[in-house]
Amino acid sequence: MLINRHFFQAQKILLTCQCCYDNQIKPDRSHNCGNGLHVFCEECVIRGTRVAVSNGQCAVRCFMNCPSEIPINILREVVPKDIFDVLSRKRQEQEIFQAKLDGLVTCPYCPFQMELGPEILIFTCKNPECMKISCRYVLIIKFFIENYLKQNFFR
Repeated sequence: MLINRHFFQAQKILLTCQCCYDNQIKPDRSHNCGNGLHVFCEECVIRGTRVAVSNGQCAVRCFMNCPSEIPINILREVVPKDIFDVLSRKRQEQEIFQAKLDGLVTCPYCPFQMELGPEILIFTCKNPECMKISCRYVLIIKFFIENYLKQNFFR
């Protein structure tokens, strides 16, 4: 390992992470933001992704405050699977929310969503970990009943 580091140093091909300023980053262990102007080591990409996920963000912005993001293919390659899965799920939820689909129904037991026509009364969750069946209107009726009882019970 020490010989490889000296070889890269002699060839002047080591890079400097623009986040932690480690100046011993091999080119194959460095990654760029979306516009390609900023270089980061894998440790900083992982750490930055963990922070973004813990802050509820669905994208990892460049650590140098430029408008680009760390590309999703880099995150998929570098970030641990469990963290990447959470980020992907948040990203999908954001995209679905922004699409403003009519008839979008969320499973009452998990975050799975799908679009249903108004004539379909029974919601069958397609999430392999859930697969529960529910009436899509039960939650709406329950909400109205609870509100009615609150308003009329405490008069």
